[in-house]
Amino acid sequence: MVLRVVWWVMICAVSLAGCDENIREPEGVLAVELEQLEGVWFDIAHLEHPLQEDCRKTRSLYNEIKGNSMSFIFECQHPDDLWYRTTGKVSRHGKKPDLLMFDFDEGFFEQFLSMSYWILAADWEAEWMAAGNPAEGGVWLFSRGVELDTTLRESILEDIDERGLYGKRFLRNLRYTEH
Repeated sequence: MVLRVVWWVMICAVSLAGCDENIREPEGVLAVELEQLEGVWFDIAHLEHPLQEDCRKTRSLYNEIKGNSMSFIFECQHPDDLWYRTTGKVSRHGKKPDLLMFDFDEGFFEQFLSMSYWILAADWEAEWMAAGNPAEGGVWLFSRGVELDTTLRESILEDIDERGLYGKRFLRNLRYTEH
């Protein structure tokens, strides 16, 4: 329990630092319209993140666009087969419109955690995107389906790795989501 609290405090500190307007935008990020995010996205692979500890069948639903923000629902299944769910809003950062800011509506997350990420790569027609924020240490590969062709998946992840955004052990530290 103490280790989990320490982990959350560290994530909160990084998250608060990520709100700094001087945060450096990673090279090659994509501008995105909120409409492109709308709908269900399945987590294919990600770096370890406390929001997804012990999760499988992870998915997010983005809907209800209002101006520069939209609602999201994040859910995943835990090893005891119970589903975990949290909700919130995603909006554009005021001074960095390509940076998406996540604010949680409920519980522990509302008080301690905010997240932000850029779209690092995407093919909207092929229905995949890679999102992340190197300053916060988070990266996710999402697909509209529960699977993504292995060759395509590896190509996307190698491209991100070659950009050097996450250090030398990026590919070895990825976790693949069970669906």
